[in-house]
Amino acid sequence: MKSKAVIFFLIVCSLLSAQRNYSFGWHTESIKVLDQTRHFKFYIPKGLDKNAPAVFLFHSENKSMNNIFGTEAGGFREWPNLADREKFILIIPNGTNPVTGDFDGNNQLWNDCRKESQDLSQFSRANDIDFITKLIDWSKNNLPIDKTRIYASGVSNGGMMVYRLAIELGDKIAGAAVFLANMSADSECSKPKTPLPILIMNGTDDPIIPFEGGVITGNRGMVLSAEETLNIWVKLNYLNTQKRTNKYLTDLNPDDGSRIIKNEFNRPLGNPPVAFYVVVDGGHTIPSIKYPLPKSLTENLLGNQNRDIEGVVEAWKFLRKFSK
Repeated sequence: MKSKAVIFFLIVCSLLSAQRNYSFGWHTESIKVLDQTRHFKFYIPKGLDKNAPAVFLFHSENKSMNNIFGTEAGGFREWPNLADREKFILIIPNGTNPVTGDFDGNNQLWNDCRKESQDLSQFSRANDIDFITKLIDWSKNNLPIDKTRIYASGVSNGGMMVYRLAIELGDKIAGAAVFLANMSADSECSKPKTPLPILIMNGTDDPIIPFEGGVITGNRGMVLSAEETLNIWVKLNYLNTQKRTNKYLTDLNPDDGSRIIKNEFNRPLGNPPVAFYVVVDGGHTIPSIKYPLPKSLTENLLGNQNRDIEGVVEAWKFLRKFSK
């Protein structure tokens, strides 16, 4: 009897220790990965139910978990508001400074499969896959999430990192949404093997990640074209390439210098879908109605920002339908 009581007590203690009681709002934590301390933030909305979905967000190059929602982020700033409305958890890992190796800074990058060029300051060699694998496990054990509804979304370098997750951790996430990113043309990663629902959104006049493929601005590696990237996932998901719809979305803001064409593919066997949003004449900017970027950025650096849709809302509408 005593031994059974002890076992029961240990089981209860184990369960209690795994159930962290985090209040609503932002929290900052860290975990050990191969003797390195990696950092992340997460957001708990008010009124969160148990078994809530979770969205992992990946910041762009030279940003961090701390400034991922800064003014320059544009439409990406809608994620916390959306989490409040739709009741899901946001989890935001931090990349690595490629020069100093700092894991806790604000000038970070992701190891997104690109081969290094001569300028090593533009490339991270951190073990980000081990980091995200452990972070997913930590989240399952410590947060009230639905383990079948874990999603990933990222922008630019963060979007390329999401492609890497889809390649190497496709069995751990239920869907992905990628903004302003193409897959590496000189990839150090293998080809994806796990079919996965994926939303892709690119601007045809992106001055940083070229829509037609080629060299990333600043000689930061080579990428495939947006169409080549799309076709990798269309073929992997066994979609019917002969039945591709092209729908112009309503031009709510004729003065933004761009239009959006939404591409979808016939799913003869109910396979995971791919949605491709082509922002015609759009730049390196997430479409947004609520979050206009400063003209100093759009005119001199990033290109046109489409103002017809809320890109992040489109991503969530797509992702929320899927589970593992």
